[in-house]
Amino acid sequence: MEKQNLEDINKNSESQKSQNNSDFSQVEKDKIIERQLRFQELLISISTQYINSDLSDIDTLIRESLQQIGEFVESDRSYIFSYDFVNNTTSNTYEWCAEGIEPELDNLQNIPIDYITHWLDAHKKGEAFYVEDVSLLPDDGEFGLRAILEPQGIKSLIVIPKIKNNELIGFVGFDSVKKINKYNDNEKDILFVFANMLVNVLQRKEQEEKIKAQEQKKEELLQNLSFQNEQLNEYAHVVSHDLKAPLINIHTLVGWFMDDNKDKLEEKDLYPLNQVLFNVEKMDFLIKGILDYSTITKLESQDFLIDFNVMIEE
Repeated sequence: MEKQNLEDINKNSESQKSQNNSDFSQVEKDKIIERQLRFQELLISISTQYINSDLSDIDTLIRESLQQIGEFVESDRSYIFSYDFVNNTTSNTYEWCAEGIEPELDNLQNIPIDYITHWLDAHKKGEAFYVEDVSLLPDDGEFGLRAILEPQGIKSLIVIPKIKNNELIGFVGFDSVKKINKYNDNEKDILFVFANMLVNVLQRKEQEEKIKAQEQKKEELLQNLSFQNEQLNEYAHVVSHDLKAPLINIHTLVGWFMDDNKDKLEEKDLYPLNQVLFNVEKMDFLIKGILDYSTITKLESQDFLIDFNVMIEE
């Protein structure tokens, strides 16, 4: 009888343990789901800020989002790097550090990509590169991955590729310095979404900067054109005045001569003098045309017919 009671007790104990484990497992699952939902809500909030912003202070927005994501995933340093495949280097462009964590932005400029071939290979495949425990990495020499990460105090890291138009342009990274950090698949997926958001907002910034540069160039061209037009107007006025003065003198002198000698001059003598007056007047019209052309934007012109026969005869 006692033996039977003991067996019943053991069965009840095992059943209770199984129930407790089941309850514990469900609690853990609920926590994971709740965390994923909060992570998604944070991402939606950041996305809304990006969309509604005029991008006048894009650098502040990006640093704030790096801090928000970094704090949520409990990393100590979050950052953005750009790849330069022309010079085969990579440079830190944005960085957030938790309190008490040394920034590395200034130290991580123009780093040869040969130093990070481990995660570069992963990024070229469109994959994240994740090291849960840096201390477990092989000791692969002075320029090995472990030799690069440990001096920065990094215990865990994850770096997500940034891809624009199917082209690898950089990565977003999260370092854990105070403790080892684990990332599940769902968190990795959400970090990929964040990386894509950064690509989009930075692309918008580039486009706006190009538009501003084009507008600035257009304004400079207009100002230069306006200055040239003013110079042309001034030049035309000066030239027309300088050219008209001797023509007026010629016309006046020839006219006086013809008046003073009209009784002495025959028709054959008047012909060349009239030709002189005709050409002087023609030259005067040409000068007036130059002056009108220089101020063409200020004139009200009308269309009219031209008799080319007259022009050809002249």
